[in-house]
Amino acid sequence: MRADQGVFADSAVRPFVGIGLGAIRFDPQLSGVGPNTDFAVDIGGGVKFYASEHIGVRLEIRDHIIPSEDRYDYGFNYGEPDRDHLELSAGLILGF
Repeated sequence: MRADQGVFADSAVRPFVGIGLGAIRFDPQLSGVGPNTDFAVDIGGGVKFYASEHIGVRLEIRDHIIPSEDRYDYGFNYGEPDRDHLELSAGLILGF
């Protein structure tokens, strides 16, 4: 079953969730600071509001999490904490 055929298929309000894995590259172009690429996870969700079958608005919140490499050792939590980058977004939906 496709996501748009589920419980909220005929509703003007459609919630959604998402998760992703990837990498984040940091390259500040500053003297003495080199580029860095880290593993990252993102989780989020939001809601789509439809004014008609083809026009709507999307609101989303997503947290990009960069786990610290030395945070866990033998079950103990120590060292640098995970880094989080919160993203809020909105968009216009135009369906064809």
